[in-house]
Amino acid sequence: MYRKICKRCSNKSYSSSKCVRWICPYCGVDLRYESSTVVEHRINIEELNEKIGQMRGRLIYKELS
Repeated sequence: MYRKICKRCSNKSYSSSKCVRWICPYCGVDLRYESSTVVEHRINIEELNEKIGQMRGRLIYKELS
């Protein structure tokens, strides 16, 4: 997977291919001349479950206080 960062709005845009026409989904600028970075999107289930548990703990704490 590829990622480009828009110089106009600074948001990240992702694509599965290095397409010729790459439009920023946030501001609409053409990103074809921006350099792309190869990124891997692997999901770490343990880390994700830990973060969800932390979020639940915060919500419960807010309800009790």
